[in-house]
Amino acid sequence: MDNTLENKKKLFCQYFGQKVVCASISDKRTSLMHQTTFTYPDEFKNHCLVLKPLSSITDEDQDYILRDKTCNSMELVQEDKIGAFFHSDVYVTDYLRSKGYALPWMGLSVEKQIEYGWVKLEGQP
Repeated sequence: MDNTLENKKKLFCQYFGQKVVCASISDKRTSLMHQTTFTYPDEFKNHCLVLKPLSSITDEDQDYILRDKTCNSMELVQEDKIGAFFHSDVYVTDYLRSKGYALPWMGLSVEKQIEYGWVKLEGQP
């Protein structure tokens, strides 16, 4: 995946509404955290997501994931009388993103997201 503003916005949408965006000026990053916004696209170029590394997963989050014994299976979900199959790994991924963890996305590793300047891991310079 190419390092484009459009692709960066798509990644940011995965964390929409969370307080994980950091405004940066040049190479100097500030600790200012605010809601994700796309109001000023030019300014957006100078923002990154500040996310937790998966290695820092809390016991609570780990327990929540391990409770779901169907993590690697398909499950049938009845919704509005329509049966549909969903892979439950999607739920785990969504849960982890909702908690602000950095995860691979669309074939783009976390390391590459960091290299592109889209993501900064908490506790790292």
